[in-house]
Amino acid sequence: MLSGESPGFEERDSKTLQLRFAWSAEGHIDVNESFVKPVCNGVWDFLHANSVDKFPGGDYLLCGRHTDTLYKISGQDGTILWRFGGKQSDFAFQGHFSGQHDARIIAHNETYTVISILDNAIRPGLQPTTNNYSRGMLIGLHTDTMVASVLQTYPHPHGGYAVGRGNFQLLGNGNAFLGWWMQGLISEYTSDGRLLMDASWLPRLKSYRSYKFDWVGHPAEPPDVFVRSAWTEGRMQTMIYVSWNGATEVDHWVVYKASGDDGSRKRLAAFKRTGFETAFKYDGFEGDMTIEAIDRSGSPLGESLIVTIEQPKRTRWTYGLERARRTRISAFALCSLVVVCVLVGVSLGLLRKSRFLMSGWDLRGQKLYERDILRRSKWL
Repeated sequence: MLSGESPGFEERDSKTLQLRFAWSAEGHIDVNESFVKPVCNGVWDFLHANSVDKFPGGDYLLCGRHTDTLYKISGQDGTILWRFGGKQSDFAFQGHFSGQHDARIIAHNETYTVISILDNAIRPGLQPTTNNYSRGMLIGLHTDTMVASVLQTYPHPHGGYAVGRGNFQLLGNGNAFLGWWMQGLISEYTSDGRLLMDASWLPRLKSYRSYKFDWVGHPAEPPDVFVRSAWTEGRMQTMIYVSWNGATEVDHWVVYKASGDDGSRKRLAAFKRTGFETAFKYDGFEGDMTIEAIDRSGSPLGESLIVTIEQPKRTRWTYGLERARRTRISAFALCSLVVVCVLVGVSLGLLRKSRFLMSGWDLRGQKLYERDILRRSKWL
């Protein structure tokens, strides 16, 4: 789309950028068609062309937001073949739309055309709305009788407005996918207009258009790998971290010892992909290794560069830690035994002392008893 003194559009070859067609609104669309008032300062955007599509025969469908009009433009001489909507519509139409976006040709023959639009139902400056909410619309145009009718509508999922932008995408299964600009809001509907889902992002996010496609990512760069080996509990263990940014088809990873002189390689381990970055630990060590990505069917997708690491030495410190780990349970058991012995010894000592005290009390009682007997005998 072109802007400036006179709005318009160009078609260029996508490879060579060679100009194939150019069109300007000057001499074709009068400024009086606009529903937007002129401004004192700045450029008066009387048309605001926001989408263009191409008919199978080479003509163009232009969407003018500020004129509430769709224009069919000749691909031969640039003349306007018909207008739909706005102040000078060529079609009889019982419906209405305004401030629309993303006009697309869905089906077409010599006498009938189906188009889709996002009816914003509101224009810049929050002018009076033309519907209670924004909506997607499928519209049939009988170009022989010049009568148009609404085939299906898809209401805003929250009953609100796409104030500035938005789009309508008809999916291959007949469903409709719409973007509503504010908060990046998206929604999907069945062919008869039943809401299937809606989702939104942050309040400050605005998305001009949103689309739904099957997407397969296969990065040009190889997978990223980080490897670390260490002595753990008396054996060598290797920790592998692998990720492949953008890859969508990875099912699992396979670790290989790097190829030898004869081109052979040894499979060391395999592990399931668990997320963007997958971590995996296995017993053993290899100085040179590669990681290969495998899809669900078992076909290879790509392979990392050779990763080279040095074998960690088993130092006195690591040996001491390993020995400490191995003797940790024995030391605990020994300490527990010592504590038990101490408690038993203390208990036995206390028992002996208590018996000694008790025996002392028994002797004293015996002497007191004998003395009492002698005292009584004197009186007898």
